[in-house]
Amino acid sequence: MDATTTTISVAQQLTPFLLTGLGAASAIGLSALGAAYGTWKTSEFMFSLEKLEGAVPLKYFTGIVMCGVLSIYGLIIAIIIASNITDDLSIASGAVSLASGLTVGFACLFSGIAIGRVHPAKGNAPERWFTLVLMQIYCEAIGLYGLIVALVLNGNGSNLIAVASNAVESSMM
Repeated sequence: MDATTTTISVAQQLTPFLLTGLGAASAIGLSALGAAYGTWKTSEFMFSLEKLEGAVPLKYFTGIVMCGVLSIYGLIIAIIIASNITDDLSIASGAVSLASGLTVGFACLFSGIAIGRVHPAKGNAPERWFTLVLMQIYCEAIGLYGLIVALVLNGNGSNLIAVASNAVESSMM
């Protein structure tokens, strides 16, 4: 056995664990990045209101709370993905874990960006607070949909792997 064969063998053994780890890391990292951006922009808006109007009412904290929930979505999926790590992990299972992590991560990233961008211009209070909250809820729903899709992917991973392997086998015949 030469060095190339040994390297390929080690890579084949480590690939499922690498894919699963990348899925968990991307779920946490991208979700936290989206939450941080949304919190930053919401806080910036609230600070501009405080400079003009004095104390900011608590009703404007809804965006910050929603952004915190986005990071929790990523943490939930990362814990579920990490619990899937076993000794008999296949490359297909690792790919499903990576897809789950990327799904919730990107959904929460874009949701956090959207929550941060729905505020009116700096220093201008919204005409109707209820409209602002509805826009924030719709933006946060993007992250919730990403969580649901990631849960479905992770829960039905064995079915997806079976369908994919049957498709590959039938195409080779």
